[in-house]
Amino acid sequence: MRLNGSQQHYSIHGNEIGLASVNHFGVNIFPQADPLGWHRHEGSLEFVFICEGSATYELNDQYQLNLHGGEFSYLPPGMLHRALENPKARTSNDYVRAAVNYMQEHLTEPLEVTDVAVYLDISTSRLYAMFKESTGLTPNDYLLRLRVSRAKKLIAETGDSLSAIAEKTGLGSSQYLCRVFRKYTGHRPSHYRNT
Repeated sequence: MRLNGSQQHYSIHGNEIGLASVNHFGVNIFPQADPLGWHRHEGSLEFVFICEGSATYELNDQYQLNLHGGEFSYLPPGMLHRALENPKARTSNDYVRAAVNYMQEHLTEPLEVTDVAVYLDISTSRLYAMFKESTGLTPNDYLLRLRVSRAKKLIAETGDSLSAIAEKTGLGSSQYLCRVFRKYTGHRPSHYRNT
């Protein structure tokens, strides 16, 4: 396997892996397009697999093929094509912002980090890496801090029971709310009631 260009596109020629009918096997690792311009492969296929993100290929200067993470396609022999720079490609900070927004909008649900990754169309491991780099926290830790912050506000501003607040913040039970609350604030929930 050869690394091509800016280390975002892996390129394998078919004869290197025993697939003579495939001239070029391309794998885009990040949400950016293959840097090649207009080209064609005479007499053999080109196979393209997008691991994460998305890429757009322009075919014969008139059609577009959009591929997203986990999708693949092949281009027939002789088809003129090029990959376009994807204007929707997001940076790590864009993904983290979108993840935080999604967490905040779904705090009342029993949300898991895998749900956030599925929503963003990225792998859980990539989400963990971006979150840690951007915030210094894991997505799980960040999500629990959001839940505790919301619970603290509800405890101070409402007369709701701890069970009701646990339900409204996705913490499930008053026992778990108390355990998480003490871990993140150093206090019992009652400390914030009417303060």
